[in-house]
Amino acid sequence: MIQERDIYLLFHDSVRNSKLAINLQKLNVPMTMRNWKTMNKLVALAKEIS
Repeated sequence: MIQERDIYLLFHDSVRNSKLAINLQKLNVPMTMRNWKTMNKLVALAKEIS
């Protein structure tokens, strides 16, 4: 899903060794990747402090 300047992708296995991950690094733009478990922890932490 593309939402403004953000792209959300779902990988059922792993993105680590995918052709996409290798080529994304070549774009030389700021980016971050997080797995679903980490995202849920970050959401829970944000809710605790707000």
